[in-house]
Amino acid sequence: MARMETTTWKGKAAALLIGSCAFALTAVTAAHAADEQITLNYSDTAGPAEAQIAFAKQFSEYAAEMSDGSIKIVVHPGGTLAGYSLEPVRAGIADITQVSPTLAADVLPWISLLEAPYLIESDEHFDNVTARDSVVFKEIEEKMMGDNIKLLGFFNFGVRDLTMKEPVLNPDELSGKRMRVIPSPLWSDMWKNFGAVPVPMPSTETVSAILTNVIEGQENQWHDIIGKGIYDVNKYLMKTEHVVTFAGVWMNAGKWNSMSEDQQTALNDAFDKAKTWFQTEYNPKKLAEYEDFLKDKGVTIVREEDGLDRQAFIDQADQLYVDYKDTWGDWVTTIKDMK
Repeated sequence: MARMETTTWKGKAAALLIGSCAFALTAVTAAHAADEQITLNYSDTAGPAEAQIAFAKQFSEYAAEMSDGSIKIVVHPGGTLAGYSLEPVRAGIADITQVSPTLAADVLPWISLLEAPYLIESDEHFDNVTARDSVVFKEIEEKMMGDNIKLLGFFNFGVRDLTMKEPVLNPDELSGKRMRVIPSPLWSDMWKNFGAVPVPMPSTETVSAILTNVIEGQENQWHDIIGKGIYDVNKYLMKTEHVVTFAGVWMNAGKWNSMSEDQQTALNDAFDKAKTWFQTEYNPKKLAEYEDFLKDKGVTIVREEDGLDRQAFIDQADQLYVDYKDTWGDWVTTIKDMK
């Protein structure tokens, strides 16, 4: 009888274990089943072959992978869904877009600081400022959510350099030269401070404006210097590295809130993975290719060892921080101390 009772006890224990496993499996399956597929429309004004779209496509792939297929991001390049603005995301016309932080200045005036000259000193500095747990990220995220916009993150799109028809080695040599700038008060003030005559215009008009002598040069990151054909009309590229480009990726807050917590985590993780891929794999490889390409096209790249007085540009930038102290406030010190 004792042997029979032992056998019965073991059988009950086994049955209980199997039942528990089955219940756990059912719970996990139910959790995944709750994540219904969601489609997110990602708008960007960059052309299909440009670097911004390479990022968007990689982000899309990672989002599908990390959400077990429940998140589908459809990328709309070339401004086919919406223009270069946060308004389409705010209104829900686009679910996600990539634009610079300055376009959020109507909500956070100090955010224009992220485009200030010589603010960011290294790749590590950029990553510290844009980390999800940084005070900068948290402040932007909180304030923008109140405006129906969720900040997914910033990725480093590269440094911006000066191009001209002739070499410019310091701010004195830039004095009086007409150059295209981003249509923004900050960018006009920045280049006026450096001595140039700023001419705000869309980037699409830059090449024709140089050809017709409306302007003599411009400034940009290398993706656009190549992609927009600026190397054909400006044969001198000065490595001023005056601004590190914050590429902001923003999402409609209502759409974000409609996702499950698992999907939100997957989307954040996908962005972080795409950011790392772009900054450590895609961008370094492309920049090396671009340098060879530019030299083949007869562009002279002027660095400090070639006589460029980059420190003079850095020193000249100090005045802009004085002029914008009321707008930027203590955020200047906060960000500079994060290096």
